[in-house]
Amino acid sequence: MRYPLLCLTALLATLTSVCAETLPPLKDGKVPQNLDELWTGFDPLKEPLEAEVTKEWEIDGITCQIVRYRVGVFKGQPATVAAFFAAPKGAKSLPGLMHIHGGGQSANLGNVISDAKRGYASLSLNWGGNKMTLSDGKIYDGLNTDWGALDATHPPQRNKVNHFAGGTAPDAFTLDTVDSPRNDNWFLVTLAARRGLTFLQSRPEVDPAGLGVYGHSMGGRLTTQLTGIDARVKAAVPSCGGSGDLTATLEEMPGGERSKRSPRDLETISENPYIRRLAVPTLWFSPTNDFHAHMDNMAWTWRGVPDALLRLSMSPHFNHRHDPASALTQHLWFETYLKGKTGLVPATPKIAIELGRTPKIVVTPDPSLPCQTVRIYYSQDVHELTRHWRSAEVRQENGRWIAEAPLMDPTQPLFAYASAVYATPEAYRKIANPPGVANSDTYTFSSRETWATASQLKAAGVQATDGPERMICAD
Repeated sequence: MRYPLLCLTALLATLTSVCAETLPPLKDGKVPQNLDELWTGFDPLKEPLEAEVTKEWEIDGITCQIVRYRVGVFKGQPATVAAFFAAPKGAKSLPGLMHIHGGGQSANLGNVISDAKRGYASLSLNWGGNKMTLSDGKIYDGLNTDWGALDATHPPQRNKVNHFAGGTAPDAFTLDTVDSPRNDNWFLVTLAARRGLTFLQSRPEVDPAGLGVYGHSMGGRLTTQLTGIDARVKAAVPSCGGSGDLTATLEEMPGGERSKRSPRDLETISENPYIRRLAVPTLWFSPTNDFHAHMDNMAWTWRGVPDALLRLSMSPHFNHRHDPASALTQHLWFETYLKGKTGLVPATPKIAIELGRTPKIVVTPDPSLPCQTVRIYYSQDVHELTRHWRSAEVRQENGRWIAEAPLMDPTQPLFAYASAVYATPEAYRKIANPPGVANSDTYTFSSRETWATASQLKAAGVQATDGPERMICAD
């Protein structure tokens, strides 16, 4: 009778593991008021992953898989996330990358294959639950993401009342029965991404000490949150997401969309508290006119992230996409901070506005790398999504790049930023890219955005020395 007893014991252990709730119940009905309370009781390493490979094939020496792992158990039901995984065939202990897709999208096979061709093991989460497209263009009809009793898919959701970013009110698909930050789907997907890191660590192809994360749009915001809460991330590149909620006054920051969140939500479901915790090299990767990641919001909310950790690459005039010279910086970032390559990432260019009758913008790029040129942009448009960035004529003096910024209306604020342009090393001029991304012979790292308010312009005696033109020119 010994063996049946052992089998029964194992079965009971498995059932206990499946049924045990991943998150602890609320204490006395009190909901979290900050990140510490929100994440208390969650251990991304504690529960078994129950990982499975549902499909495997090979392309150009790259092993590709569709996998699923368990996120956790919520309201008595398991939640699982599907993903693409790819790595060079037979590889061991490579740096691991996680890709987090954007809203309405799905896991991206092209991303993980190009990552693998660049020498990484890569995982692309299908957190949204949409159909996954295979390399031959066919739709995968096997096991997919299943959130169980919850619904963090996007879109369409089973829950038609509480849209993904629609708030924290309780309903049939939320974790808590009261208004709670734990009902927020940003939190749930960040939790799933933390379990994705656990999956990456478990793979023999991956060096568990060398994990990076990147994502676009909603994936950019999730990248920011994951990096701020999970110390296993060693390098991050949020794209077009994660700018945070603007809490400045108009006098402090004259542009941007100001937050209307409650104090509780600012400390739990906003990116702001995650941003304050960023402690690893992070590349802010977003165009100037992005509808999802507002540039002015980022300039204010990320101002406390030190230059030693933060770099920026901002494409002028673009909305929700990047030019090739900016796109390349993502790869160079991971090459530097996950593979230890040197001579690719300069320090952030210093920028200052010198006020006088006609303001001057002065930029000092990192002298340790040869800079081809510096492009200086300025504008007086308060609304950042429609802001036209004027290209200033620059001159070089003793390692500084200087441009005059004649203004049409000194009663409006002045915004400025710059990008330093570098020659791409030969080894990175023809690299594997996901579909839609081109190679580039140059790459750009940007300064932080800076500004002068209308009151500062007035106090400095700035005068209107420019007028409207009939031609609009853009770089």
